[in-house]
Amino acid sequence: MGTGDQHTSARALRLLQHELVQPESNTSHGGRTPTRVHPPAPMRLEVLDHFTRMLTDARARADDDALHAHQPAPAPADPYAVFDWWAGLDIDDQARADARDTALYHQELQQAILTGDHSIVCRHPCPDCGCWGLQWDTARRRAVCTYAPCTDDQGLANTWTLKNLAHHHIQRQKRLNRRAT
Repeated sequence: MGTGDQHTSARALRLLQHELVQPESNTSHGGRTPTRVHPPAPMRLEVLDHFTRMLTDARARADDDALHAHQPAPAPADPYAVFDWWAGLDIDDQARADARDTALYHQELQQAILTGDHSIVCRHPCPDCGCWGLQWDTARRRAVCTYAPCTDDQGLANTWTLKNLAHHHIQRQKRLNRRAT
């Protein structure tokens, strides 16, 4: 993938497994609670749904990219290995390879946010002003630039989706790699 990050998608998926078996406790309502008739789910269901969607999407995209790859290896049966296999495909079309790298990095960002690591957003410069003042806004599910002059047409702080951050990150990595060679 070439992002220089120490976390791979497969490693992030294994970390998500920990989240799957650690249900979130919600005891903030206080007072008496009714006696449960059925036990709670042994996992956080929204994490399981995300995990399933992510694997299905990655497998479909990887299979499609394999058709455009130069001598692709056979697809692995292990779902964790799909991400490494997909990242390792030698795709001739540069735009398709960039889209793959963006999709993989987008999934890493989603996994980090889902597991509560909001600091991952702070590691990216603002795509508009270039400052390092991005913060995660949980309510809007977007990254917000905290630099006061960085506003939109209505005077509100610029916000960015994780997909947008992933795209800008991959493009920045490409520019850095071109300059280094």
